[in-house]
Amino acid sequence: SDWDDPPTFPSMSGYRSVNLDGLQHVSNELARQGVDVKLVVYPVHALQMEVTILCGNPLERWGVLTDVADIVRRVNVAARAERIELWDFQGYSRFLTEPIDPERTRYWQDAGHFNFEVGNVMMDRMFLDIRPTDAGSSFGVELTVQGVARRLWDFQTERLRFLQSHPSFRQELNGF
Repeated sequence: SDWDDPPTFPSMSGYRSVNLDGLQHVSNELARQGVDVKLVVYPVHALQMEVTILCGNPLERWGVLTDVADIVRRVNVAARAERIELWDFQGYSRFLTEPIDPERTRYWQDAGHFNFEVGNVMMDRMFLDIRPTDAGSSFGVELTVQGVARRLWDFQTERLRFLQSHPSFRQELNGF
C-alpha cells in the first residue's frame, strides 16, 4: 500500500509545467530594484498533505518547486546576487503532525491554517538561521534546483517513518 512503500525517486515525466510568467516578472523587477525576497512554500498540516498525496497528483508539487527554484536561480544569476530564496516547510515534523483537537491543539487552527507559533519558528529559521532541534531536519529547507530531488527523497523518507511509527494517524485521516 501507499503507506508502506519505501521512498523512491518517482518519474516527473507526467508533470506539465504551469505558467509562472508572473512570478518571473515580479522576481526580476524586485531583484532589479535590489529587494531581497524569501519565497515560502506555505505548509499545511500532515492531514491535508496526505489528502493531496492520496487523492491528487503528489508529483505536481515537486515539479512546481523545481520550476520556481529555476526562476530563483535565473533571477539571482542575472542580478549577480542572492536576492531571492525559496523555502520549503512542508513535511512530517511535530509542527505539522500535531493531532487537531480544538481543546489541545497549539500549532493549528485547522488542517490548512497554522497559528503564530509555527509562523514564529518559520521566521526564526529563515531570518535568524535557528533550526528547531526537535522539529525534524526538514522543517525549513532552502531549495535550489539541484536540491529539489534530495528534498523529495527526504520528504518521502520522513513521511514513511512517520506513518509507520504513528498507526493512529490513519484513523485520524479517516475522520478528517
